[in-house]
Amino acid sequence: MTDFDPSAPPLPGGAPHPKQIVASLADILVPDERKRGIVPATLRALHASIREIGLLQPLVVTLDDGWLRLIAGLHRLEACRMLGWASIPVVVVILDALRAELAE
Repeated sequence: MTDFDPSAPPLPGGAPHPKQIVASLADILVPDERKRGIVPATLRALHASIREIGLLQPLVVTLDDGWLRLIAGLHRLEACRMLGWASIPVVVVILDALRAELAE
């Protein structure tokens, strides 16, 4: 797990700095309404790219009742599942409900 500098000042609004960790794919919750947004051609292209060169950008998640709720990276998540990955790099951000909805 990689933590960002804890001595850094808080972000605007008092939110803590994000943390990058490696999370189990099983711990990432994808809201049902997000699952309908999968574009098959995009998924195939990402699958091929990640298989060839790896994952270049971590997913973005927030905490939600003990789960990591996906904010950004649905196609990357599904491509890594197709590749059989058990875990994936994620950036955990703390967002209130409105900011989380806007970020999706």
